[in-house]
Amino acid sequence: MSNSLKIGIVSGLIVGFIAGAISAIVTTGAFIVAGIIKLPWGAANLPGVLTINFLTTHVFFEIMLNGSFGAIFGVIYSKLYDSLPGEGISKGFVYGLILFLASNFYAGVLYLERYGYIVIDLVIGTWWMGFFCLVSYGIVLGALYKRPTRTIGKYDLKQGISYGAVAGLIGGIAAIIAIIIGVNLGLWMPVPGILSATFLTTHHIFEVTIVILFGALFGVIYSRCYDSIPGKSIIKGLVYSMIIYLASSIRIGVLLESYEYANKAIVVLWLGFFTWIIYGLVLGYLYRKPLK
Repeated sequence: MSNSLKIGIVSGLIVGFIAGAISAIVTTGAFIVAGIIKLPWGAANLPGVLTINFLTTHVFFEIMLNGSFGAIFGVIYSKLYDSLPGEGISKGFVYGLILFLASNFYAGVLYLERYGYIVIDLVIGTWWMGFFCLVSYGIVLGALYKRPTRTIGKYDLKQGISYGAVAGLIGGIAAIIAIIIGVNLGLWMPVPGILSATFLTTHHIFEVTIVILFGALFGVIYSRCYDSIPGKSIIKGLVYSMIIYLASSIRIGVLLESYEYANKAIVVLWLGFFTWIIYGLVLGYLYRKPLK
């Protein structure tokens, strides 16, 4: 590893933590606004949430959480830097939107599919907090992290979309199998009738459809970032899928656990692992970089 690459990674780590800490303050501000405007999200309307004691604890938690994940995402940013469009703040803004898409937005869509509108308040809170957290993180990261952008090679968006969708289909099927295994192992308290023929032919079809759509989007990003992702072929796809799993499942699982949704946290971590690992292996196997 060259000295410049080491410096870039260390810089991403440090700047990522700082950006995460600043985004924690923005996120706490978003939480306060949610409470003031009575956003239809239960956590923002509980008694005492706008008191000094609660907010002090909340901002400390956010700093620790966002700072930790921010440092990791900062290292990833340093690796993907050349492949992201824009310069400075705009480059960081794009990265923040990608994180939001892979993390909170994707999670909210799955909540609706798995649990229905009974969890709409959780979905609203997930989207609200995630947007302000990750977009502000990206903006600060883009403003602080500086280095020349190197030219990347050719990439094939059509191949990314098509192979991403195929990988999403197989990953979605893997998720259904993981659901069946998880329920039978008693890993979480399942939704009533989740293994019934009706549930398997309706909700699970929706789940596969969702993974196909997001798989196609992530396939586009993969084609764009191909040169910046370490490894070759299947290994490259696996590394990419681990990044998606980190954002879409590990981060969301930690948040769910912190808000006392332990059952949903287990579901997210378990299903996300099988979905995105299989997705990455298939995508890495299928995608081929265009010749220069």
